[in-house]
Amino acid sequence: MDIDELSERAKSRLRDEEGCKLKPYADTKGLLTIGYGWCLDRSPMREIEAEFRLTNDVNQAMLDCIRYIPEFANMGLDRQSAFVDLVFQMGMHGVAGFRRMMAAVRAGDWEGAARELLDSKYAREDAPARAERNAELFRKGGL
Repeated sequence: MDIDELSERAKSRLRDEEGCKLKPYADTKGLLTIGYGWCLDRSPMREIEAEFRLTNDVNQAMLDCIRYIPEFANMGLDRQSAFVDLVFQMGMHGVAGFRRMMAAVRAGDWEGAARELLDSKYAREDAPARAERNAELFRKGGL
């Protein structure tokens, strides 16, 4: 038995049979399903899969920060990690909406950036403790 050939043949058939749906849907029995027929109701995500997804999402958030925030490369790890957290949570488009915060960042005014982050719906309603932690990282700076 050639395990690699069998695996490739099985995956090819399953791609054809199941099709790939990138958003969750109810299958023919009403079970929550995603991807190539992965039934989330019967087989929830395992930690190793969550870690894989986390790595991919963090890498994408870092790339977005590098691409869209010119100051990112020189702002220190603490501030970079705060931005990666913000982009991970709300996307680059969401972070770009913090116009006054971004203006403060461009001016090198980290206290102002922290203040503007905390003066937001995000900080008041969505994630107050997380916003405070990110504002503190803005203030702290770091290497």
